[in-house]
Amino acid sequence: MNATTHHPIPGADPLPFPAAAALNTPAYARLRERICADIIAGVWPLGSHLTLQRLATHYGISQNPVREALFQLQGEGVVEIRNHRGAVLPAVDAAYIGNVYDTRGAIERMLKSAAARLATPAQLADIERAAAHYEQAVAGGDAHPIVLANRAFHRAIYAAAGNPVAVAMMEARSTLVDSVRAACGYGPGRLDLALRQHRGIVAAIRRRDAEG
Repeated sequence: MNATTHHPIPGADPLPFPAAAALNTPAYARLRERICADIIAGVWPLGSHLTLQRLATHYGISQNPVREALFQLQGEGVVEIRNHRGAVLPAVDAAYIGNVYDTRGAIERMLKSAAARLATPAQLADIERAAAHYEQAVAGGDAHPIVLANRAFHRAIYAAAGNPVAVAMMEARSTLVDSVRAACGYGPGRLDLALRQHRGIVAAIRRRDAEG
């Protein structure tokens, strides 16, 4: 997809992460998910200037839900709104990414421990399927599908943790970092380490080992 494609939200390609309630949610909320997915995909590179008209035309939707989606994304730190000029995707540096990873790591430890205590058999099956999908994405070697599969794996765990407040706090800054990861790829040995970590997480949740 390129930046001139007309892509109405109701008929858009499936989102790259769970959106079971998408048709029951407001247009601006679905649009927010779509914009985040497209940021990660590189449709909107970091530093892009996103006007209301540009986004409305691209997604085949009126400007009102675009405006609401941008306000929501501004609250999450994904965009910076400029008066009468739409919004800008900020550039990020190593310090920003390090801070996000530190924060995300602390919250994820809490969520994964909760998932180990609370996951139902169906939720455990979802986690295991997501882990298998991640391994398939790693075998393919393309950074963008790996990033999306990683996000889906963690979201399956978050769903079992039952703490939407913590999830919202953590995901607020993840889109920009994931876009960098999708664009730049992974360093030597990073994917092998991630695979081992994912397998360990699944095993700990399966045996109800919150500390593990």
